[in-house]
Amino acid sequence: MRLAQLFNGHALTVASWKTQLQGISEWVFMVPNNVERFTVKFTGRLTNPSWKTAALGKSLDETQTIEVKPEHRGRLWRYRFGGHGGAVGAIKLEGIPPFIAAHPDWWFPLPAQ
Repeated sequence: MRLAQLFNGHALTVASWKTQLQGISEWVFMVPNNVERFTVKFTGRLTNPSWKTAALGKSLDETQTIEVKPEHRGRLWRYRFGGHGGAVGAIKLEGIPPFIAAHPDWWFPLPAQ
């Protein structure tokens, strides 16, 4: 399957409840150019491309709506959780492509839909 090869070749993960993130505590995701807001459920911290905290997630039961400034669209955002040793993160993105990468260099442009 072509999509799976892209994910494996570029170390992307689908951000869903079935995916538990362990070991690497910082991940990146793309907010496309045309997105004014998206929703997210997570535990940890979201950081916008200006390195400012966009939201803190304390519960997987809480849905947060994130407003996206024009200068932050079409750029990578960061998701960080836990600290050292054994921390497990979870995130669910809605309104944007649900993909995350373990490093900014491993991100690739998504094809236009």
